[in-house]
Amino acid sequence: MCVAMGVLGWIGLCRMIRAEVLKHKHMEYVLAVRLLGASDAHIIFRHILPNVFHLAIVSASLSMLGAIKFEVILTYLGVGVKGDGSWGMMIATAAGELSNGIWWPLVSVTVVMFVILYALNVVGDALRDALDPKLVH
Repeated sequence: MCVAMGVLGWIGLCRMIRAEVLKHKHMEYVLAVRLLGASDAHIIFRHILPNVFHLAIVSASLSMLGAIKFEVILTYLGVGVKGDGSWGMMIATAAGELSNGIWWPLVSVTVVMFVILYALNVVGDALRDALDPKLVH
């Protein structure tokens, strides 16, 4: 399942990065550097890539959130990871124990999953704020 998510997950990021590179390629600062005689590699690595890199960071953090949620949902439905090492299996097992009045395993698993997903979201936002050259620091 991880291989399938990895094989298919990079396509959207590549399309977004390509669109941003094409947008920046025709900006005035790139044209000015080109007129000064800079090589293509210099333009890409010194001027375009720093203006596009933050998008990859934010997209990667959001993709991790989506992959975690996708794995949990598939495993909870019974088509994902088999075994006790998955949050989906923990939630499914804890949901079965609710009828006996045992609620704390379900609450603890969902709270920990929420905290981790929230932390990844906050880290992604902080990285975007730190790496985005368009934001005033």
